[in-house]
Amino acid sequence: MKKWIYRILMIICIGVFAFSAYQLWTIYNTQDTVKKETEELEKLVVSSDDANLLEPDWDQLLAQNPDIVGWIYIPGCEISYPVVQGSDNSFYLDHTISGEYNRMGSIFLDAQASSDFSQDNSIVYGHSVDIGGMFTNLANFDDQSFFNEHPVFY
Repeated sequence: MKKWIYRILMIICIGVFAFSAYQLWTIYNTQDTVKKETEELEKLVVSSDDANLLEPDWDQLLAQNPDIVGWIYIPGCEISYPVVQGSDNSFYLDHTISGEYNRMGSIFLDAQASSDFSQDNSIVYGHSVDIGGMFTNLANFDDQSFFNEHPVFY
């Protein structure tokens, strides 16, 4: 009887381990996909001569995705992402800029906002999670010295 209990417990432990390993792989793969897509588009935006200079090629960006309305960039802060705007605030919450499902989603402008950012306030959404996300590094601006070293947002 004890052998069967140990075998059942072993099977349960193996199952839990396998499920946990799959979840870790999913998290890594999710982040990696967003990172690779952003790096490809970043080549069309950040100047190769000066890493702090933005020179967007809007024609090529819009050819990649016509929903791109801008780019958010904070030099030295690992925040450099396209900003998209969908017809609702749900799609880009869990889809990349290429339209693929991904839990990390995209940085997106509120669907009701003007796409040319001409309103007094424009709400931009993006994930910030414990494992790292698009806006996770904004928490560093709580530190006054970090704020002083990174005074410019594009």
